[in-house]
Amino acid sequence: MKKTKKTKIKTLMIAGMVISILSACQNQEEVATEIAACTSNAPSDTSAGLELCKLTGAVKHVKITGIRTSGNHGSAHIVVGYDNWPGSGQNITTGAGQARILWYNGASPAPPASLTVEINEVSKTIPNTGFTTQDQTICFDILSGPALRYWVNGVNSVDCANASTLTVGNAVATVTDFTGASADLASNGKIWFYKSASIAGTPSIELSNRNKTQ
Repeated sequence: MKKTKKTKIKTLMIAGMVISILSACQNQEEVATEIAACTSNAPSDTSAGLELCKLTGAVKHVKITGIRTSGNHGSAHIVVGYDNWPGSGQNITTGAGQARILWYNGASPAPPASLTVEINEVSKTIPNTGFTTQDQTICFDILSGPALRYWVNGVNSVDCANASTLTVGNAVATVTDFTGASADLASNGKIWFYKSASIAGTPSIELSNRNKTQ
């Protein structure tokens, strides 16, 4: 009987050790599979909205290569935190944890080109900072506060592929006055990209869950 009890105790101890090892392995696997950055390549037609790749956590930095808003009233935009594509109209509303960044090419003679940033229903428009009438590379940080810092390749010696050039002083614009908006974007909402059907090109969109401001 004593041997049987000892055997049972040893068996339980071994089982406990196995469970602990398996649990540790699972935790290591979860850490290893964090998606800190990912890239989506847009097709020529994104009229139905292109769902972008999924990060671990909220998006904090975006880089777009080959963005263009040529033609009268040409536009492109990214929307963050929507489970479903909200549409491409001007009347998209942003709630808690949601954001929209809109590049608008304007028309001749008016209105001028602009960049509009909307976070949690608070909207700010920055004139003439799109630089996207031809294929261009742009990047931006979505910061706590909230705030948005925007860079353009070749402007102020910026190279969006080189994080050391992404400084506060090199930014084309930093928008900080989103009074009343929440500081945090949704970490589980989907991210979408759209460009007008009249705009040629197939841009690539890189997302990161880390800010790049130096």
